[in-house]
Amino acid sequence: MASANGTTRIQGAERVLAWDEERGDHCYRSNCDVVFDASGIVAVEGGGRDPGSESPAETVVDGTGVMVMPGMISTHAHLNGGSLATGFLEEVLDPMFRHSPMYTRKGPFWNSDVDTPGRDGGQWFAAAMRHALAELMASGVTTVVDIQGVSDHGELWCEVLAGSGMRAYVAPSFQEAVWKVRDGRVLEHEWNAERGRRGFELACATLDLVRRHPSGRLRGMVFPAQADTVGEGLMREAKAEARDRGLVFQTHCAQSVPEFRTMVARTGVTPVRWMADIGVLDDSTILGHAIYLDHHSALAWHGREDLAILADHEVSVAHCPITFSRWGTALEDFARYRDAGVDLAMGNDTGPHNMLEEIRCAFTLGRIRSHAPAELSMSDVFRAATTGGAQALGRSDIGRIAPGARADLVLIDLTHPAMRPGIDPLRSLVFTAADRAVRDVYVDGRLVYADHRPVGFDAPAASAALTEALAMKIAEISALDGVPPMDEIATMSFPEHEAA
Repeated sequence: MASANGTTRIQGAERVLAWDEERGDHCYRSNCDVVFDASGIVAVEGGGRDPGSESPAETVVDGTGVMVMPGMISTHAHLNGGSLATGFLEEVLDPMFRHSPMYTRKGPFWNSDVDTPGRDGGQWFAAAMRHALAELMASGVTTVVDIQGVSDHGELWCEVLAGSGMRAYVAPSFQEAVWKVRDGRVLEHEWNAERGRRGFELACATLDLVRRHPSGRLRGMVFPAQADTVGEGLMREAKAEARDRGLVFQTHCAQSVPEFRTMVARTGVTPVRWMADIGVLDDSTILGHAIYLDHHSALAWHGREDLAILADHEVSVAHCPITFSRWGTALEDFARYRDAGVDLAMGNDTGPHNMLEEIRCAFTLGRIRSHAPAELSMSDVFRAATTGGAQALGRSDIGRIAPGARADLVLIDLTHPAMRPGIDPLRSLVFTAADRAVRDVYVDGRLVYADHRPVGFDAPAASAALTEALAMKIAEISALDGVPPMDEIATMSFPEHEAA
């Protein structure tokens, strides 16, 4: 029977990954209750603390065999495009560009309109988005920054995000230059200031839609596409717009060796130094990836100031290790950024949109690339996925379980075989169980993922539609002039058997 206060109590949770205000960090609490409603977390009671009267609750959830942890934050995702790459483009490389295929072999897929909101009533767009949103929920993410090229279908974008129940930042991306590669060897930039201006104006119109959206869970983000595709004037104007609107500003920066070389040739300084010099770096700026700073071994650069610039300007970095690891590269290195005072957050740049897999990859690569594995712990990376992401977004009300924080909660099934023997549940979750043990997810106190399934949409139907969408995309791209055959872009792991 419903009561007037509309609260929920998770009663007798075996473990709670709660916030310790005194230490300013997460901590384990055992055998306690988490009480929350739509306004936020009301109390964390029991477990040897906060004895006394219990807060009343309308709904009681049995916490036996459950760990409650804070919802995680993905500060950098491309939800529609990443879904259609799964099982197809993971091994694609281009040796001419330090193995990064973003300028050549992946280009046709990004330029296809199959998964844009304007195609076929947006059905393929919505399917790809929902597939990715289901993956995020299944891995314990409750807040996502979704980056997509601008379009005049902002309403559909907002509705798909809001309908999922997730907390989302809508980041319409715009650019003045597009990448062009001549003869498969030389990266050039084709500039069109008018295109950039139109894109920026459309992005601002989309941000207006987001501001007016009634869900209360959507916010906007100003996102010039890349450091090398937006010139100084528009980059400054975009940052000014973000400040005027009180929004976070993000762009891709230092994501490849060719970009680094291009920016040095164009400006005489590194991409990070250039962004500092034009005044767009501050504590409300996120740089997507920021791998190729001046200390990176692939650059052999003479300076070592980029990390200090990021730290001095209180810039956050959205770390998305999986996609770059497939190309044979990695950030150098997690502990080095942390020790320099740079806020590290986590993102999901490609499919699968699985934050637990990103955390595992960040931990493993961080230990390998540091050459000092003891300097990095699982707690470092989990902080990046929670409080690091919250800091990047300028918030203290998400990424933690504490009274007054938003009720963004994830329930982990400690009885799942992959969570056994369960000495340290976070390690068991990341290293072994991953999304298999994520049972329920709450956003703003509302159940959005229940018993391993999204509540607000049909995830299996969305995923099934992707096979048809990818076939359409491949057919569309194959008909274009100058595009290599698909079996050259993405070869099968093994050849098809030909019967005699």
